[in-house]
Amino acid sequence: MKGKFIAFEGCEGAGKSTQMRLLSEYLAKKRVAHAVTREPGGGEISEAIRKVILNGKFTSMTDECEALLYAAARVQHLADTVEPALNEGKLVLCDRYIFSSYAYQGPCITSCPTLRCFWTFRPYWRSRASTAPTKTTAWNRRAKPSTKRCTRGIGNF
Repeated sequence: MKGKFIAFEGCEGAGKSTQMRLLSEYLAKKRVAHAVTREPGGGEISEAIRKVILNGKFTSMTDECEALLYAAARVQHLADTVEPALNEGKLVLCDRYIFSSYAYQGPCITSCPTLRCFWTFRPYWRSRASTAPTKTTAWNRRAKPSTKRCTRGIGNF
């Protein structure tokens, strides 16, 4: 793959989306070919999975189901969005990636034998190892400003 892949990780309200937008604007001015995407989502099927995951009416969704949906969205996102952009030589900017899964689904993964086996094997990750981020940036912010940003509706949640 010819392109580069940067993942932006961090808690809600930390500024990931803002920093990605600013970088994208800069790259556009410099005429650098790039793609901006997010997880879960980033492609038609992955966005449909995102809607299921984030739909508030599915309150009985198990933690295991949620973790598997995130994994399904990721493998589809890689195939539909990230890999084609990288093959075209683009710089891919992604709002969240694998570390978000470890942070949010990690406790579920470690406590469920089925998921622990699935996550350890990670067929979607190993078969697509060349799509691991070239660089991962971690954005952090104190809790109070982050909470304030979230409650104002800023961000890409």
